[in-house]
Amino acid sequence: MAPKRRGSKVVSSVVKTKVVEETVEVATTILPASQSQPAEEDDGAEPNKPEGPETPTQKRSRTEGKAKTRKAEATARKKLSAAAGKGKGGRRRRRLGGNNVDMGYKAYVYRVLKQVHPDLGASGKTMQALDMMMADMFERLATEASRLAQYAGRATLTSRDVQNAVRLVLPGELAKHAISEGTKAVTMYMS
Repeated sequence: MAPKRRGSKVVSSVVKTKVVEETVEVATTILPASQSQPAEEDDGAEPNKPEGPETPTQKRSRTEGKAKTRKAEATARKKLSAAAGKGKGGRRRRRLGGNNVDMGYKAYVYRVLKQVHPDLGASGKTMQALDMMMADMFERLATEASRLAQYAGRATLTSRDVQNAVRLVLPGELAKHAISEGTKAVTMYMS
């Protein structure tokens, strides 16, 4: 794209393009002569093919073009089968739950709910609200712990920073219970 001139200044723009090769399968239907549109006269020649005998250079470029097309089609087929989630033998691969970032805390809230009240459930909106509450609480605690580490001149969060952040963010008895559960979890992890 040519630069545009505005007054005495030259304004240029950069255009980034991304080329994507795709293979598309198209199904065609042949209509009876009564339903089809009148076809243009075809004298058997290909539309963009020059008149006269084909030179060796033209032949080579035509065969290389076909080879590249076949290679692109094979690559597209592989990508499509990989995107469909099919592994060897046409079976679908099982998705791992741990890699999905969008899950949030829903699975963990559900586990705790079943530990406390095995016969109860929770609706989707309830789980969404609890998930947002958990994310908000995590962000508050992480921000406060980060501030405490920054005040101390350290770049690494320690369990002590998190414990003090819990004391500052959570009120009274709730902070005491949270600290005891956290201490228990860290002790179990270390042993």
